[in-house]
Parts: sequence; C-alpha cells; structure tokens
Amino acid sequence: MLTGQKLLYSMKRGRLLTKANRLSDKLKFSKTVIHQAIARFKTFGSCQDLNRTGRPKATSQRGNHMIRKMITRSPTTLSKKL
Repeated sequence: MLTGQKLLYSMKRGRLLTKANRLSDKLKFSKTVIHQAIARFKTFGSCQDLNRTGRPKATSQRGNHMIRKMITRSPTTLSKKL
C-alpha cells in the first residue's frame, strides 16, 4: 500500500513518463534521450553543453594556425626548432 507522499510521487512520475513517451514519438528520439534532457533542464536550467573539466589548451586558434603555416612551409623542420 502506498502512502500519500509515495502515491503523489508515483503519479507525478507516471505523468512525466507519459509526456516523455509522447515527445519521443513526435520527435523520433528515444525515451532515454528525452528523459535525460528533461532531467538536465530541471537540474541546470538549460540543455546546453557544460564546461568540461581538464587541462586547458596550450595554444590558441591563432597559434595553431601559425604552427600549421610553419609546418607547410618547411615540413622537414624538427618540432624542437619550431
């Protein structure tokens, strides 16, 4: 037998699953993807990608471009000399 709070939770959960099922049918995405998107929106307030953790990049895009230019000019140059 479910108590009042558990019953309310199961009803809310059932409604959310029904909505996720309908959305998955309309959008042609799996139910899991829809459920994860809803959960992510509830947690973070948006569905955009979050900043990644880890070591920052050593060079900028401009630096990468310069390195590519130097390599194409003289491909036989050692990396230590670049």
